[in-house]
Amino acid sequence: MRDALSLLDQAIAHGGGKIATGNVHDMLGAVDTSYLLRLLEAVAGQDGAQLLAIADEMQSRSLSFDAALQDLAGLLLRLAIAHAVPEALEVDAPERERLLALARRLDAESVQLCYQIALQGREDLPLAPDEHSGFVMTLLRMLAFRPEAAPAVQVTGGGAVAAPQAKLPVGGGVAATQAKPPAGGASRAAPFEGDWPELVRRLQVTGAARELARNSAMARHADGMIELVVPKSMAHLTERNYQEKLKAALEQHLGRQMSLKVSAGEVAVATAAVLDVEDREARRADAARAVQGDRFVKDLVDMFDAKVVGSSVRANGDKN
Repeated sequence: MRDALSLLDQAIAHGGGKIATGNVHDMLGAVDTSYLLRLLEAVAGQDGAQLLAIADEMQSRSLSFDAALQDLAGLLLRLAIAHAVPEALEVDAPERERLLALARRLDAESVQLCYQIALQGREDLPLAPDEHSGFVMTLLRMLAFRPEAAPAVQVTGGGAVAAPQAKLPVGGGVAATQAKPPAGGASRAAPFEGDWPELVRRLQVTGAARELARNSAMARHADGMIELVVPKSMAHLTERNYQEKLKAALEQHLGRQMSLKVSAGEVAVATAAVLDVEDREARRADAARAVQGDRFVKDLVDMFDAKVVGSSVRANGDKN
């Protein structure tokens, strides 16, 4: 009772003589569910800028990022329930409609992966430079492991002009859709000769299993066996369910039974994800040079005293 009265006195003082839910949340460092819903809506919408803005807003209010990740995992659990047993959601929950809308935008596998990332993020938080950095990195993982739409090239300046997207060759984009394998049998792929990143690009695999493939390096392989290693920071990708899906994709592509072993550890070679980033950056540099030399863009820059924002330049096929 004494502690309760003490908290009441603090709440009154914090609220300037008034007690309100928002003030009490701020005083305790508790995280309002609206922040978490907005974060997941930004993940679903692939809106990285909004994610960072919300994280900064939370930091300005001195909210606990450890508590935020804990509550975010709880919210993702409710999303998983919305997928599996929608009638089990509380009928009178004020956020019920937003949860159901999110469940329509985030598929069940993405929800499961985000849940694992949130849990892993809590474990990594003490290792981050600061809690805000660790929280942001966790959110960026959720964003990175979701399909993204290619944005357009932007030209901004005093007049906030937007230039049309540069029509540049993809130049070996890695997101090309693979053809479906012949019905009733395995795909007619060449035998696997040890180039794991190249094999990953050809696999018919999506979601978390695809991220497992892209972010892993091959430790060794033999006839009918592949052993992979993922970075310790991505240990959540070693979930058995993801391994089974990747194994099935390998068997379909290679046309034989495979044994797959995945562990978390030190990754000494470039993964498919790293190579994709290097490829994208090379194409982005080519795109930037092409945009800088484009006559229409030059006219816009001269007309509106604008400038080309280098970080906004994308080659066709870029995902972020």
